[in-house]
Amino acid sequence: MDEQQSFDASIIVPTYNSENTIVRLLKSINLYCNNLKVELILVDDGSTDNTCYIERNFTFNKNIVSKIIKLSHSGVSTARNIGIENANGKYLVFFDSDDALSSEFQSLFSNSNTERFNAQVVSFSTQVPQNHNNKVFKGKDIKYLALTMVYGKYKEFVPDEYEMSASNKLYLRSFILKYNIKFDPNLSCWEDLFFNMKILNKVETILVKQGDIFIYYQDNNNSVTHNATNSIINDAKYVYKKSMFIFNDNLMFTKYEAAYFISRIVGGYLALNPNTKVYKNLIETIPLDKRSFKYADTIHHKFILWGLKHLGLFITVSIYRTLKALKKKG
Repeated sequence: MDEQQSFDASIIVPTYNSENTIVRLLKSINLYCNNLKVELILVDDGSTDNTCYIERNFTFNKNIVSKIIKLSHSGVSTARNIGIENANGKYLVFFDSDDALSSEFQSLFSNSNTERFNAQVVSFSTQVPQNHNNKVFKGKDIKYLALTMVYGKYKEFVPDEYEMSASNKLYLRSFILKYNIKFDPNLSCWEDLFFNMKILNKVETILVKQGDIFIYYQDNNNSVTHNATNSIINDAKYVYKKSMFIFNDNLMFTKYEAAYFISRIVGGYLALNPNTKVYKNLIETIPLDKRSFKYADTIHHKFILWGLKHLGLFITVSIYRTLKALKKKG
């Protein structure tokens, strides 16, 4: 067995001042990888706290080989790319330091899960309908999956059936290396989205599964998702312009669909992280008229667009948060 095939998966985790969350992730890897051969690559991006000390002194199960790579605050995309370059596993998996694995991860590698062995990408989402669960998609269906990530419902595919996050997927390493697919270091936001755009432009087989392989906590205050800036909008525009190679002539967006593309990936984020400058930039970017609402695929997105136009940022944020809290309790 050669080095590349000696690990079932390489788990790549960028860290930065993660001392308060990293132990939870490492414990979950021990718990849910106990029957797997796993390579854990921890890419520390210039931490000034005890993150590296914790990682060096953590006791891993014998089937887990860990390595720490130190960088000088180069950003999450560069950290992940360094992880890819140093990985040897059959599959690549990307997690953030404030995530945790779920039991779904280990079950994916059971001998009964034969669909996995023919897929270049294994994608998890709680939005996957039952009739698509454990199904391998090929050809133009992959284009339709791409549209659920950025546009919502398309044909028989439901919104977010293929999510923009890189953390709920397994990528066949040989496929990533063949096409030299990397995260874009020019992006401080939406790097996962653009990475998956490039994946969807080359991939031939995707296994779609219902559920999650990780638990999302988002309690590391050093994360980019806690720091709303105008780069959110600018990076969304950049991703839109760069990602048009994904769509053929029949699937090209109109200018209103393009505006919705930006509003969809920014709107929910903005409602959780209100920032007046970003809000003004968003309003200038999106034509908030009746035609815009046509492209909103859910009541959730229709409300964001309507609220931004008629109620303003902070009232919209307040109502949005209240509704999300009520839904979570329900």
